[in-house]
Amino acid sequence: MGGNFLGGAVALLYFLMFQLCGVTLAACFLNKERRYTQRILGSAAGSVLLMWLPSLWAFLFSFSITAHVLALISLLLLTVGAVFLKRPKLLPNDFPGKHKAFCRAERTLLLPLGLWLLFVFLVLHSFRYQNGEIWSSQCTYGDMSMHLGFITSIAEQKTFPPMYSILPGVKLSYPFLSDSISSSLYLLGAPLRFAYVLPMLFAGAQVFFGAHLFWQRWLRDKAKTALAEILFFLNGGFGFAYF
Repeated sequence: MGGNFLGGAVALLYFLMFQLCGVTLAACFLNKERRYTQRILGSAAGSVLLMWLPSLWAFLFSFSITAHVLALISLLLLTVGAVFLKRPKLLPNDFPGKHKAFCRAERTLLLPLGLWLLFVFLVLHSFRYQNGEIWSSQCTYGDMSMHLGFITSIAEQKTFPPMYSILPGVKLSYPFLSDSISSSLYLLGAPLRFAYVLPMLFAGAQVFFGAHLFWQRWLRDKAKTALAEILFFLNGGFGFAYF
């Protein structure tokens, strides 16, 4: 499985630092939006920055620890500069009161929350070690094997852009930045399962809550927003009944 507790902790802190800076940048540049909007879009921005900043430095220093340290320094400089120039209001006044009012007004968020919790359950049951092998489930019989190969090979070969692990000497012709976050966590010492699952859980939340935000802005009606989410995300007929 690779990795250890200390490596997992370092990788988690690195990942959360990008999430925190993403949310801070969203507060700087989206200061007219509500805080939960800033947090959803800021979380997505943090993930995008974790894809791109290490990759940009990897052109000079390969996909190495050095590139990741420079990426983190770049992120911190960018965030500090934005905070200095924009002076965002990061902490709301009367937080408990506003939090309760928000929960009463935004009860429809229970729907994307429920979808995300179901997603979490499925993801955590899609990756299992047994008899020295990795077992997968749902629609990941082939895809998961491919992506795990990309994740480990990008971290271990350190060549950038990466080579195709199954066909040495050939550049990887695939949008590999979707795997590079997990590669970064794996490189920092996280166990493979942890490196694979953590970005996926955050990405799932970004998708469900981001879609809710989009439909809420577009349809301007809570019932229509809920119906749009159900039709879009639960569009497999009654297949869920077998689950």
